[in-house]
This record gives sequence, structure tokens and C-alpha cells, in this order.
Amino acid sequence: MNTTMKLLPLAVGSALLLAACGGGSDSNTSSNANNGGTTPVAQGVGPVSGTVATGAPLENAQLTFKDVNGKTLTASTGDDGSYKADLSSLKAPVLIEASGTAGGQNLVLHSVVTQAGTTNVTPLTDAIVAMSIDGDASACFADNSCAAKLTSDKLSASSANLQAALAPMLSAHGLDSKLDMLHSAFKADKTGQDKLLETVKVAAGDNPGEVAIHSAFGGDEVIVNRSQKPKTQVAAPAKLPDFKGLDDLAKQLTAAYQKADGLSDRLKLLLSKDFNSFGDNAAQYITAEQTDANDPQNSYNTVGTHYGRPQIVRCDNAERCEVRMTITPSKKPPYNFYAIVKYENSVWKLAGNDAPVSYDLETRAQQLIDVNKKSTKRMGELYVSIQRYGASALQQQFSENPPAEQVHSAQLLVGDKVFKSFSTQTGCGFTDEPVFGYEDPSSHTIACGPAFELNDQEIQNYNVALRRGTLKLRFFSDAGFKQQTGRDVFIHTALFTSNDLKKINFPTMDDASIDRANKANGSTELSVSWQIPSSLKFNFIALRMVQHTTPDQPWGIRRSESADDTTTHSAILKNNLVTKLTQPDAYRISLYANDATDRAVFTRYLFR
Repeated sequence: MNTTMKLLPLAVGSALLLAACGGGSDSNTSSNANNGGTTPVAQGVGPVSGTVATGAPLENAQLTFKDVNGKTLTASTGDDGSYKADLSSLKAPVLIEASGTAGGQNLVLHSVVTQAGTTNVTPLTDAIVAMSIDGDASACFADNSCAAKLTSDKLSASSANLQAALAPMLSAHGLDSKLDMLHSAFKADKTGQDKLLETVKVAAGDNPGEVAIHSAFGGDEVIVNRSQKPKTQVAAPAKLPDFKGLDDLAKQLTAAYQKADGLSDRLKLLLSKDFNSFGDNAAQYITAEQTDANDPQNSYNTVGTHYGRPQIVRCDNAERCEVRMTITPSKKPPYNFYAIVKYENSVWKLAGNDAPVSYDLETRAQQLIDVNKKSTKRMGELYVSIQRYGASALQQQFSENPPAEQVHSAQLLVGDKVFKSFSTQTGCGFTDEPVFGYEDPSSHTIACGPAFELNDQEIQNYNVALRRGTLKLRFFSDAGFKQQTGRDVFIHTALFTSNDLKKINFPTMDDASIDRANKANGSTELSVSWQIPSSLKFNFIALRMVQHTTPDQPWGIRRSESADDTTTHSAILKNNLVTKLTQPDAYRISLYANDATDRAVFTRYLFR
């Protein structure tokens, strides 16, 4: 589904550096000073405070503190990502686990308290923990004995190697080359250290205890670990953006959508002069938004939409970046939103998403259950469906004077290498999902898409390019991949690995609902109930039923039903009863949900 300027969500990991030598009032006093390379002396810590952020603050994040003996306390952050806690009853070192949302991304970050005073929680404090224990920070937090492994020597070595890798970026941001990555106080205000957090991206490396770092401005990835100095450094851009007014854009967009009346006039002030969203310019986009806002019955009505604080994903230059934020509609669940922003006349404006046409690119995990054959299959897939037209032109393609087709081929690139090619000549990537009941319902994934099942090596190549910020979709006006149209569109959602599929808890219907559904036909008012794991967000449930009358009528008699009320886990499907559909020969019910990064996770029950 296309949601306005929603490209798809992003993978775990984003971010930056912290703390500086002498940055906070008590950051110069170390409880480890006389402790050599051993674990910090176990004693009551005292009051601590700091900032939990990735550039954007983790708003209202939940913090859990666990000391060297496994004792825990909890606290929470404010809207600005700041926190305070009294750890007098805990013994150092104390691990911190913070869970919350920043810039549209659900995150779990870690840090370690070795002394009273300032301790921040950011992607790089998470990296320091991982590097120091040569493993995964979340696994360390779950292990009550792990805190004892965080010796002062290990923490110092991890911090020093991160400082070395980030030296050019530290200098460009006007920060000390020996910035203390744990204890330097800062505010999540897109200046200073927080600005650094916006422009440096951090993810787990390929091996335990490694972190992979790259600049939001591109360039090579730098691998950092505790045992050796990094061989290369993260290059700094020629000029850094001024991010101070970026949060204001989100506030202005929220204010603009509070009522339908006058929305067009308010939006005009917030869109850049070269705005492009799925092929629509600013005028076309504003018209579509005003039309949706004017219809209170429209399920995609945008009145009352709230735009969360943006976080930088990448930048082309100091005046043009891509951001991610949480969008909360008044009638729909929140979702991740990716958009280009431009710095024009000293203010940030919305610039669209760079896509010349409408398209869907999703990563999915599905559980396929054949109810009567009693078989279950789990599979991951890449779903790609590209249209030939922009968003507004798409509505006119079947008119008497259809618009010119704008795109005839596209390539998904990992770095500079072609990963998948899509063309109108072959149909690959330019087809919608097969009409259910016309195609064999058991063969969901077909060779030329829109659903592509990939092997493990392809999945690894895709996800590594995603981590490096080099995964992108390129469009061409011809079918032979020669005439590029528009800019490259960067992709931000990871593929599910085979290990991921083993661990996923999929949505399920209860046995009574499955039994009722198995006996249903076109005239059945079907009562169904389902369970959604806590790690997922319910999206919708859909019923598709077909009865073919004769071989020359492939479309047959059809029934389609859906329900998308996120406040309940049950529904009665009865809005599209078809009495003539007495013996369906193609019939399925699908339960759709999304994970923390907005990837689709669904269970499909096949009854016929």
C-alpha cells in the first residue's frame, strides 16, 4: 500500500557518539581511577542523570538499571530524552537498558554507569558495551554476570577506538578529540554532540564485538572493535547542515493538519520549490491532501495527524537530507515516515520522497498454513510493485486521454551493483499481486514478482548494503535501463533472514475461528478472533473467496472482506455476503501485522 511519502521503514541501528572528557560537572571524577584493569569497585553509585537520544530524543523511554549483583531499578525519560535516577542502592558497574522511540524508530539502547553524575544512553554507548564484552549488548544486559566483565581497561579501549574512528567528524563538529563517550552532558537539541548523533550512523558489525560506522553523507563504512585501532576513519563532509530548525518543521506540519479548512494555504508554506512525491509536484500533492482532508468519512483522512520529531537518515549535502519520523494519524495506527527535507531561505521544508512514480517495496515474513492439508511453511520475501505513472497520473490511466507513461524499468542496487532488475518488457516488478483465485493460491511467490523469495546470500548482500546506506532503487524511462529519470530512492527496510523467521511469533486465529472459517461460504456471517504477539502491531484481517463457475470465467464469483479496527482482536465479517457463492474453490484468510520497524508479518490460512 502507498501511504503518503511512506517508503518503508528501516533497520535496527542508527547513530552516534557521546560524551566528552570534562564535559559534565562530575565527568572528570572516575570511580575507576585506582582500579586498574579490573571491574569498578562495587559500591553505592548515588544520583545519576543524562540524555537518552540518537540525535532525536527517546521520548518517554523506559530505563532499567541493573547492577553488578543483578539488582534493578527503573526510571523514565521526559519528552526531551533527559532522565534522573538515584542509584545509591546499586553497586557499580550498573548496566542501563533504555527502550523507546526516536525519529520513528523503536529502539533498545544500552550504557554503563561507573560513577555518580552524568551517564548518557545512545547508539555509541550501546556500541561501547558491545565492544567491551565482545558480544551483544542486549544479551549482556540479560545476563546478571555480564556487568562484571565491563572493566575500566575494556571501556577505555572501546572509547579510544571510537574516538579514533570518528576523529574527522569530531573535529568538524567542533568537539574535543577525546570526547568522553559516556559522561559528557548534552541536550537532544540537534547541536553539538546531538548533531554528531544525527550525522554518524552505527550498526552491529559482522563479528561479535564489532561496530560498523558510516557518515550520513555517504562514504566508506568503518569497522571498529576494542582490540585494535581502526584502519580508517569516518570522513567529514565539506559543510555541515544547520539542524536547529528541523524540529520546527514537524511542529508546523502538525499545526497545518489540525483542520481541513485552509490546509492548502498552510501546506504551500511548508513545501520546497522542487517538491516531488511519487511523481506529484507541490500543487498536485496539496490538491490530493486537501481532497482527503475534506472527506471526514475517508479512512485516510489526514485531519489531526501528528508529526513526530525528525531524525536524519542520510544527507546529499548540507541543504538536502532524508529524515525519518513517526506519523500518528487520527484514525490509523502510527507509522514510520521517510521524507526529503531541504534548507531553503534559512528554513527546512518538506521536499517529498524523490520517487518519480508510485511504487511499493516491502520486506515481508509470512506463515502459510494449509488448514486441510495440515501443513505450515514460513518464508521471507521482497515485494516490489512499480507503477508506470505518478500518483495523480495513476488515477487517469484509464481515461480517454491517459497521461504518458513515465517509467518502464528500474533497478535495485546494492552499492553500485545491480541486485534486481524490473522491466515492463518482462513484467518483473511491474505487476500487482496475482488476483486470488485466478493464480494457484499455493504458489504465492512467482518468478517475476511482485513477491520474490531470496536465498541466504542474496539476503545477506541486501542487508549489508542497507547497513552501509547504499541500498537504493533507480528508475528509467525506457525498458532497457539506459535513461534514468529522477533521483535514486534509498531503501531503509531489512529483509528477514532465515534465523529471523525461526524466532518470529506470527499472528494466529484461535482454533474455533479456524473451524468456523473452514465451513464458511459466501453467505456466512463469519465470527473470527485472533491473537497478535506483543512484538507486533495489528494491521488488518482480510478474507478472499472465489467460486469459478466455468473454465472460461476465470474471475468467477468473488467475496472480499476486511477489518482493521486496532482496538479489538475479533470481528464479524459480514459486509460483503454473496449468496450465490456456495462452494468456494479458492479461499483464504490473512492476518496482517507489522513489526517494530514496520515490516509486514502475516499469517495466511488456506482453506481451499
